[in-house]
Amino acid sequence: MAINDLYFADAAPALRAAGKQGGDAPFNIGAGDGDPSAFQRINSKGFQEATVPEPLSAQGWQIIDEFNRAFAGEPASGYVAPVHITTAANSVGGSTWDPKGLATVVL
Repeated sequence: MAINDLYFADAAPALRAAGKQGGDAPFNIGAGDGDPSAFQRINSKGFQEATVPEPLSAQGWQIIDEFNRAFAGEPASGYVAPVHITTAANSVGGSTWDPKGLATVVL
């Protein structure tokens, strides 16, 4: 496990050189990122088994919502995005995790 998917991009050449196959151990899991290259490694069984991606578009809208609330003198929403673990089985070949309906925008 690592706090960022990018570690696994750098590890892949060394694992290949050591004769490891992409779908074999070590089963790497990254947290707090969800970079498109992580999805590519996951979907192709290329030295990464899963990631805990950030819903970046939803978070962008959430920032706007929180600013709007602050400028209007309203309290913060307290919204926290749900945790999601992306694997080859649930990524549907995608390169991001940004589900619809997560943001609580108040305009």
